[in-house]
Amino acid sequence: MRKVSALLSTLFIFSALVISCNSSEVADKQKTYEERYKELENNIRNNADWLASVQQKAKDRNIPLDSMIRLDIEWTIDEQDGKHKPENKPVATAIDSAGKKSFDDRVKEIIENMKHNSDWLIALQKKAADRKIPLDSMMLIDARWTVDDQDGKHK
Repeated sequence: MRKVSALLSTLFIFSALVISCNSSEVADKQKTYEERYKELENNIRNNADWLASVQQKAKDRNIPLDSMIRLDIEWTIDEQDGKHKPENKPVATAIDSAGKKSFDDRVKEIIENMKHNSDWLIALQKKAADRKIPLDSMMLIDARWTVDDQDGKHK
């Protein structure tokens, strides 16, 4: 009975958070990205159930808590902005535009592709854990390597 009660309590809190996030979407879009980011970070850190959920995800993925919080915040903001792309989005977007964009723009585009490709993200999480570095650092390293490779610097 206690397990059922705890589960219902957790579901209620999660539902309330989702409703709260959805009802404030319009107001959130009027705030800057940084304001929305900080607000979500404070909400996560000040809500014991939400923080416990994020801690468990960080543990399951073997990444630092701060990296998992960042990923959850970015995912939430993207969700609010309707930016989530299909799971199997082609990763060739940045490759197709090679030469038309700056190095940094191409790196950013590849990182975005990494975030929206679950297989790629899982592989990066493993590499980051193996190297004992934050996920965002691993993504940057791999994205830079990919752009250099596209430019023929690894041949």
